[in-house]
Amino acid sequence: MKKFIATTVGALVVAFALSGCITIQLPAGNGAGQSDPRTITCEGSQVISESGTYTLSERCPNLSIEANDVTLDADEVVNLDIQGDRVTVQASAVTTVVIGGNSNTVDILALSDAQVAGDRNSVHTPGSLDRAVVNGNDNRIAADGGIAATYDNGERTDFGTEVDPTEIG
Repeated sequence: MKKFIATTVGALVVAFALSGCITIQLPAGNGAGQSDPRTITCEGSQVISESGTYTLSERCPNLSIEANDVTLDADEVVNLDIQGDRVTVQASAVTTVVIGGNSNTVDILALSDAQVAGDRNSVHTPGSLDRAVVNGNDNRIAADGGIAATYDNGERTDFGTEVDPTEIG
């Protein structure tokens, strides 16, 4: 009986010792093949450096998106910097958006300033836009309320009043 107890205790000790050394990664998402949105917070500045779906429900002074294939639903961002590709942003209010990446789609209810250096990007606001600066090619900038000042240093820029995101590519 002592041998049985000693063996059992020994096995438990080994199991507990190894439990701190073993990492099991579970698949991300909700089990249906979809990733759940990650809620992020912002204390002055925030950087998104991994692909995925994000929600930001508070005011953020500075938000940078460096990753590709990001979807963001945001409340208010003062300075939004998009350097990744294939980024989709829906936001309530952004003061300035700077886009250096390619094939991004941005739809912002209230936007003041758009600066686009990448190619094949789409920026839309249902309000007016104070300024749009474009240095990339094949971009579409649309403000239903009009654009006060445009600076076009790219080629094939479309300054319009409506954007169909399915036409950007």
